[in-house]
Amino acid sequence: MKIVLDTNVLLSSYLFQGYTAEVFDHVWLNHEIILSEWILAEFREVCSRKFKIKEIEIQEVLNHLRGGTKVYQPHGLPPNICSDPDDDNILHIAEFSKADWILSGDSDLLKLKHFQKIEIISPRQYKLKFLV
Repeated sequence: MKIVLDTNVLLSSYLFQGYTAEVFDHVWLNHEIILSEWILAEFREVCSRKFKIKEIEIQEVLNHLRGGTKVYQPHGLPPNICSDPDDDNILHIAEFSKADWILSGDSDLLKLKHFQKIEIISPRQYKLKFLV
């Protein structure tokens, strides 16, 4: 399965050792992870600004992610569906990459449940489906 990981899932799995990290590890080993340049840039910005992580540490994580995922730069404009344009960027990469799922902790995205034929699920839903 091709799964887009929202930035909040990446941040949670990298910064906190909870079930989201466990879910990330399972997705990493069993599915094709889809990211975009926009997701990676947002990850870098939040790690630096909000969590004060050193740039060298952020770069190590980004290099690791780039080495084990497919990173796209989608063409065209994102759809205008969500109230938050950042959420539309997640939908855009999912549509562009022909993903099967979006894995997100964002409540607005999760309310959609589907975008086109793409299922939107939380890390908790993934865990219940695959890890319990």
